[in-house]
Amino acid sequence: MLVSRTGENLCMIVVKSRNIPGVWAEVCRVAAENDVNIITIIPTYAEPHIPERGISVLTRFVFEMATSKIDVEELAKRIRELPIAEDAWVAISPRKYLVDSISFPTTSLGEPAVILPIRGFAELEEGIKRLLKATVSIRLAARKPGKMLIKKIADITELSGEELIRLFLGILQATGWGRFSLSEFDTESCSGRIIVEESAEARYRRSEEPVCVFLRGILEGALTEALGVEIRVKEHTCAGAGAAHCEFHFAPRS
Repeated sequence: MLVSRTGENLCMIVVKSRNIPGVWAEVCRVAAENDVNIITIIPTYAEPHIPERGISVLTRFVFEMATSKIDVEELAKRIRELPIAEDAWVAISPRKYLVDSISFPTTSLGEPAVILPIRGFAELEEGIKRLLKATVSIRLAARKPGKMLIKKIADITELSGEELIRLFLGILQATGWGRFSLSEFDTESCSGRIIVEESAEARYRRSEEPVCVFLRGILEGALTEALGVEIRVKEHTCAGAGAAHCEFHFAPRS
C-alpha cells in the first residue's frame, strides 16, 4: 500500500504496448513534460518467462499528480497518443491511499501466491507449535513445498546441482525469507553450509533454541530434490537464539 503525504494524488494508469525497447522511456518523457512524478512501474507477466519481443504486454504506472500540469485522464490520453502505445487507461483514479489490487492474483514462478507479513507468519507458526506441541511436524511438513518449489525452478531453467541451489536461495531471498549465501558446498559429499542473515522466522522471535523450523524444512526438501539424495539440515546457529546470523549445515542422512 502507498500513502500520499500531499493529498489525493496517487493514481495508476495501465499501458498496453508491444514489448519493444523505448516504451517506458516514452511514457516517462510524457510524465516529465507535465510535472508528473512516477512512483513505480510494474510489468504484468503471468509467467516467469520474459515475453517475446513484439507481443502485446500490459504495464502499470503509478503516478503522483501533486504538481501535475494536467489531470489523470489527460495524462492517459497523451500516453495513448504515443506511437508506441496500443492503449492506455486510468485503472485507479487519484486518491490518498493506493493499493495495487489490479494485479490480483499475485504470482510467483507463474503460480498464484499470497503475501503474509513476517510478524503474522511468526504468530501463525507459534500457534501451530502450541497446537502440535512439537516442531518436528512443521519441519517435515515444510519439506514438501521445498521440493515442489525447487522442482518448478529446475523445470523452468533446466539447471541442476549447485547452480540450481544458488538460484533457489536467490528466489527465497527475493521473496523475503532472508539474505542467503551458499558459503560452502562439496559436490562429491553433497554437503555444505548456508548462511542466512535477517531470517524472516528469527526476526521477531527469541528463544534459547533455533527457531527457523519452517525454513529448515524447506531447505531439507529442496536440497534433497536438487542433489538426488536424502539430505538432513541442521540449524547450527540462529539469530533468534542470539547469534549474529542463522547458519545451516547440510549433509546426506547417515
